[in-house]
Amino acid sequence: MLVKKIQILVIAATLLTVASPVSAIASCDRSPNLNCFLHYIDQRLQADTDSPELQEARLHLQYELDANGIGTTIDISKRSDEYLRIKKILDHEEEYLSLLKEKQFEKAITQVSSVQQPLLDLNSPLPQLLLIEYLTLNLLDETADNIKREMYRQAIEDKSDLSSIIPKVARYEVLGGAPEKGRHTLENTPIDEFSNTTDYHSKQLTLMLSEISHTLFLEPASSTGDCTTQPSQLGQNLKTIFSPEHIALLRNIGEAPDEQQTWQAYIDLINLYKNADVCPLNITLMTQALIQALTQPEHTRQHHNLNLVFTARSIRRYLN
Repeated sequence: MLVKKIQILVIAATLLTVASPVSAIASCDRSPNLNCFLHYIDQRLQADTDSPELQEARLHLQYELDANGIGTTIDISKRSDEYLRIKKILDHEEEYLSLLKEKQFEKAITQVSSVQQPLLDLNSPLPQLLLIEYLTLNLLDETADNIKREMYRQAIEDKSDLSSIIPKVARYEVLGGAPEKGRHTLENTPIDEFSNTTDYHSKQLTLMLSEISHTLFLEPASSTGDCTTQPSQLGQNLKTIFSPEHIALLRNIGEAPDEQQTWQAYIDLINLYKNADVCPLNITLMTQALIQALTQPEHTRQHHNLNLVFTARSIRRYLN
């Protein structure tokens, strides 16, 4: 069901991208973008009066609205102590993410221990995992391995479950364009078909992401051309979205044990394409399809308000 829905939404988004005027369209159905998604969440929270995480969701939404320069009618004081507490945490997260994107890795390493663990977004990564992703993406494997070993050492010292950390490390190595390395890391975990359903499915998703990562990073001839300067590449780029590997992964994502894992994996998939510098149109279409799927009436009642806000934050942080 998810595969068919995503395919339909991507096709619709394609037509709208080609046919629509450049000016912004207010309707999320016609032009699903982050601003519209935030307005949708804003309206949803205003209509909600009794969900347990409502107040927290409103505080986090206020931060996202501010970050995107959008006003809100939510009756909440930005100067409340609780808002300022959350803002301080999130501002520090944003500063850390900026260091990674600007490739200031030495400074990021000095700050990693002071960042919220995990980060407050839907993907909820440990800051060390993002560091591993960016270091790997920039071919700084030795430094990335040092971070990984330190994570393992700390987990053993804290008597944490290493089997829950190793698959996450593998996922971010794959996202950083090192599919073989990620698969090798996964070999060191005892997770199999008899393990916890969520853990096993997450491992399978990482293996499938590694296949796409292999194509994007290690088979340059298979990568698509620049559709922004070469319109003839548009068809080839769309073929990438509908390739057997991509569709198989979407099907597996749709079979995740819980909806949160579904959207986390889909964001990781888009992020993988973004890291590989594929055609920006692919990123736009897939992100639009995600936002459309999240705001479909049949799904609306199932989403927790806070998860929706955290999803918007993940889109802003990792896909924009």
